Amino acid sequence: MLHFARWKIAVILFALIGGIIVSLPNLFSDERLAGLPDWLPRQKIVLGLDLQGGS
Repeated sequence: MLHFARWKIAVILFALIGGIIVSLPNLFSDERLAGLPDWLPRQKIVLGLDLQGGS
């Protein structure tokens, strides 16, 4: 059976939770972002023209 060191699991979970927290502003509207706690990031990721569908 596979065995992973606890510190490796902790690092992976920390990175996963951090990524989720950073991506949260993209899922909410501006009105909902105003109601979130101050410690959460509020900037949305700006997509380039290639991802927006522009030419």
